[in-house]
Amino acid sequence: HIASREQGDSGRVSLQRFVTGSWRSNMSYTVACNDPFQSLGATAATWAGYDIARACYHEREHVLFGSRPVNFIHDQYLVEVRDDELAHDRAMAVAEIMVAAAKRAIPDVTPKVEPLLCRYWSKDAKAVYKDGRLVPWPS
Repeated sequence: HIASREQGDSGRVSLQRFVTGSWRSNMSYTVACNDPFQSLGATAATWAGYDIARACYHEREHVLFGSRPVNFIHDQYLVEVRDDELAHDRAMAVAEIMVAAAKRAIPDVTPKVEPLLCRYWSKDAKAVYKDGRLVPWPS
């Protein structure tokens, strides 16, 4: 399919994306082969970011209101939340928002999100539960 989309002698490819209907042009063959898959993940992540920010800044009754999205690293949102008894609920709310966005973008795939709490970001951070609720790592 990708080879049939090549434009003349340039070998460049233009494709219309699934879900959003947007176009991406002037891609090399290998980039065009990856784009249909990669763009779905990017769409899900973008929609999740919008929904997280909306909950943090606009939806006054949402448990995330007053929290701050501070970074997006590859496939994870770092959201600064208050370190209080609702921290677990806020982490779960971020996970729920991410799952809902992924279901809209990629309805045939069951998304999985593993929330965690930590007082500083680390690649070594792990989800820690106490009495069934997330607590900050390291505990």
